[in-house]
Amino acid sequence: MNKKIILMLSVILLVLFLALVIINSRHVDSDIQNFVDSSNFPQVQKVNILLSNPKENLKFFQVSFGKPQDCPSGCFYSSALGLKYNGKIGWISIEDYDSLPDKTNIVRYSLDSYNNYILSKEFYNELKSYSEKENKDMVLERGVTEFILKNPNTSEGTLMYIYDNYKFMDNNIVYYDVGATVALLENPNIGQYKQILTIISNLPSNSGSNDKYIEQAKSLLNSN
Repeated sequence: MNKKIILMLSVILLVLFLALVIINSRHVDSDIQNFVDSSNFPQVQKVNILLSNPKENLKFFQVSFGKPQDCPSGCFYSSALGLKYNGKIGWISIEDYDSLPDKTNIVRYSLDSYNNYILSKEFYNELKSYSEKENKDMVLERGVTEFILKNPNTSEGTLMYIYDNYKFMDNNIVYYDVGATVALLENPNIGQYKQILTIISNLPSNSGSNDKYIEQAKSLLNSN
């Protein structure tokens, strides 16, 4: 067979294979759909697959629900961010603008402490890369990042690495993202991490908006 034909067929097969991988990564598994249905969200919309990593067997998914909010300004909805990983499915964050009256069917995801790729620097870099590539998934990045920062099984090194990514300068003054700071202070083990607490305790007041976080960090440092 002509070498050019063989090369063309190889390229076509590669393209088809990559297309199948992409399609599968965005496919809504039946167990994810069943999980969303069982949560009993009102006026639920379709499930969207966001970040998917077949090698690690994980999928992040999102669903909007409820009544449209603030439509004169463009409409937004309540939403929930979920995770399928390590054979389990659960919600990691919920933005509830509908004040759900019944939350008995809302199952939160609880990460295991062993062999946890999601709590690693490598995963955080994958998350950042995905967000930058998609240029629209700050909701995913924010929700997942805060989930990691609050988790008691996340190592101090990973927490510090992520927190450094939320550092910025303004008029030659170093600031850290408020949401990341709040998430860290909600970590049950934060009292053990003096380096992080020292950074928070030395934050600029920022017209008083950081004062309560500064005082909380100082209190934890003094209690050790």
